[in-house]
Amino acid sequence: MTQNTKPISPLRRRMIEDMMLRKLSPQTQTAYIHAVKSFTRFLKRAPDSASGFREAFRWTREDGMQSVESILTTAGVDLTGTVQDQGGTPLCSLVLASEQFMFSCNPNGPFLLLDLPTENDGTVKRQVYVDGFFPNVETLPGSVDETVVMQRAGTCPSYNTPYNPGVFPSSAGKRINISGQVLLQNSQTPICATVLANGQLMFSCDGTGSYSLNIPLDNNGQFKLQVYAGGFAPTIQTFDEFQVINDVRMARAAECQATTGQTFPATGQTSCWDSVGNRIPCAGTGHDGDIKAGAELSYTETTYTVIDNNTQLEWMKQDWNQLGCESYPGNLDHSCLFTWDEAFAFVANLNANNHGGHDDWRVPNVKELQSIVNYENFAPAVSAEFHTGSFIGCVPGCTLDACSCTSNNPYWSSTSFEFVPDLAWNVDFFSGIVTTGGGTTGKASGKHVRAVRGGL
Repeated sequence: MTQNTKPISPLRRRMIEDMMLRKLSPQTQTAYIHAVKSFTRFLKRAPDSASGFREAFRWTREDGMQSVESILTTAGVDLTGTVQDQGGTPLCSLVLASEQFMFSCNPNGPFLLLDLPTENDGTVKRQVYVDGFFPNVETLPGSVDETVVMQRAGTCPSYNTPYNPGVFPSSAGKRINISGQVLLQNSQTPICATVLANGQLMFSCDGTGSYSLNIPLDNNGQFKLQVYAGGFAPTIQTFDEFQVINDVRMARAAECQATTGQTFPATGQTSCWDSVGNRIPCAGTGHDGDIKAGAELSYTETTYTVIDNNTQLEWMKQDWNQLGCESYPGNLDHSCLFTWDEAFAFVANLNANNHGGHDDWRVPNVKELQSIVNYENFAPAVSAEFHTGSFIGCVPGCTLDACSCTSNNPYWSSTSFEFVPDLAWNVDFFSGIVTTGGGTTGKASGKHVRAVRGGL
């Protein structure tokens, strides 16, 4: 059964964003929202269609003043606050309560849900979901202004079969039906969960764990299926239009190894090949795809960064803004090239602009840079959070709020080659190879730069 959950209207969202920018108190914001609702009932149409002062004056005389005066005694529950990780970094999240939801993504962190209906006992169930973190679900006694601190999921067992989606740009925007069940581990025990896919949302709470959604495909002809449930590790997988029936199997939170510090990441390789290049079953081979040593690759994408949930490194996102590489933010374009010296100047420019709210960016060393290679992929050899991202994909003209891009070419590290010190180590993200290649120009050659912070 699909939950009758509706997003905030564009007009109401614009109003909320304007009030937050003005730093109005929660009580004042509530008053404005109620006044506009009263005006809408008076007009019997959208408030932005009012013909001008005459209608507003008539509303004030007939109903408006009484409506404003009774606001504080008739208001529902208001939830405001910020979503962040344990280190204080604001997070892009889905915040859900009483049939309303919003994304705390522009900017990351703040959320505001007003005039929420309550349960019979006056409480409200507030749910916060972030990719790579355990759900945060609490029953609140009434209006609150809170800081929601999310706990990283760490390394959890997976009960789902890996799927490598194809890329089908010709299917972008096509609507498809997806369905399945949300189940406990390898059993048939249903789980009541929040199911989210490409902006569409429902609950699998009909007693069978079933979900069914009609969704649009992204610019790569894919959809990202995210399933969250209190007490369970989040499950996030990407599929294409040829894999529309997907049972999602959830691991209990208690099964996960909490991420309290840095964890050595796996290579990401899950396939195996014989000595002549034929794909073979991995079981018992001892190959990397069989052993999968290290922590499963896990990332959280925000507007400006990609956070490695294993190493705790926070990586600068790149886009395809086509604004020119001479200055910020044009120099965030993944096609921009820099000499080795220019790479350090580029990072200094990021810090001067307080990019993403931080001024401690640096050029990564070669081991840090290699840690984000996903050896199951090539051209580029990275996970989806670094290329295509959660939104429209890496396309010409896209910016950080809508895409994440990686070049298929070498990126500078801050590590020099001791034997020939006019060369520096770099990682070629076409294949993931680590090299000092620079031709005859060495550190004067042009390469890409992806800045990093944290993890020290």
